[in-house]
Amino acid sequence: MLKQLIQRLLDSRTTPSEASHSSYPDDGTVIQFSPSATSVSSWTKVVDSTIAPSDGYVIVRGKATGESYVQITAGDNPPHMERSTFAKATLNQFPILNLPIAKGKTFKVFAENTAEITVGLIKSIGGGGIIALFGGLSHA
Repeated sequence: MLKQLIQRLLDSRTTPSEASHSSYPDDGTVIQFSPSATSVSSWTKVVDSTIAPSDGYVIVRGKATGESYVQITAGDNPPHMERSTFAKATLNQFPILNLPIAKGKTFKVFAENTAEITVGLIKSIGGGGIIALFGGLSHA
């Protein structure tokens, strides 16, 4: 019986290549967030300290209404240790940004001279749970 259980676990084991693929975005699973404003002219925090409900990529899109700036920041603990991505665009261009984020971490979105602002989180594909149990096994 133990031999059957071990074989079953080995058969369901995530391979290293499958595990590495688990960090990729799953374009079919997008969580939308409502920004405080969808059109801004001055530097504005349009999403304030929102907690990521899953691992994935925060994605922001907008339309430049002049010289436009868009920024995503994540990880404000400890202070001044944020990760960030930033874009500058000119009139009628569509800046699009994304930033990887872990479940439970906070993120913020800032924009200036930007309209049609949308904010979402594209979940990671996931998986790899079994590999944690067998990660130390070598492949013969």
